[in-house]
Amino acid sequence: MAASFPRFSHVELRMGTSANFADSSYVIELYAGQTWTVNNLPDGVRQYAWLVAVERAGLRSGPSARADALPRQLVSLDFGPESVDRAAIKQLAVGTLQLGDGAVNSLKVTELSVALLTGGVLSADVVMGGAFMTGTTGRRVRFGPEGVQMWDASNQLVTAFLTADASSLLTGQIQTALTGARMVFNWGRSNPAEARFYPATTNQYALMRPLTSSSTTFPTRAGSGSRRSPRARTSSRARSACSPATPASGSAPSRTTVRSPRR
Repeated sequence: MAASFPRFSHVELRMGTSANFADSSYVIELYAGQTWTVNNLPDGVRQYAWLVAVERAGLRSGPSARADALPRQLVSLDFGPESVDRAAIKQLAVGTLQLGDGAVNSLKVTELSVALLTGGVLSADVVMGGAFMTGTTGRRVRFGPEGVQMWDASNQLVTAFLTADASSLLTGQIQTALTGARMVFNWGRSNPAEARFYPATTNQYALMRPLTSSSTTFPTRAGSGSRRSPRARTSSRARSACSPATPASGSAPSRTTVRSPRR
């Protein structure tokens, strides 16, 4: 071509979405033997193109015959019956069966909103949600707006700290220290009406239990197995006597009599 047109220099490629050359835009200059691929064209929008010859002195010819093309997606998203296309990406469409291990990591997630989150370790400065629980049945702990609740293996509620009225439910053993001077309530987790008071240097303890209609004795040292009745107190105005006889070994405890003083 250069031999036939010695003054020819190159061509200009002009393109646009209008069939009118005047609305086209300059794209690039093409010299002998060159090609050019136009990228990022919108899918389904027809494009029009013209060539303009330019001689060495810079003079330009009129536009060539118009060419047009309709860009289309090279590969369809519909690969097969189990592929995920635009119509299939909807609520709950992608589950654990569609995601491989490690497919979603911290670099891919900036905000997460889910109905149920199950995982090994959750690390965050602040975690907000309706309720957090370690399981849905059996032994579990639940944190929610109503408070903290704990169930045992038989689904029995055993511990609760409620926010509505600040009430608490504690069904296990409660103690103020592990050793030394301490108070122990519900010893052995099977004596809810018992309180033990330990001194600092011995395992002897004072014991408190509610009285029943069949017993009027007052145990004071349950650790030693002995039973003692309270001492009588005397004042200038009133005197009460509580002096049961010491029961013989193996016999039933004697009855305690309390008399009110005469006025």
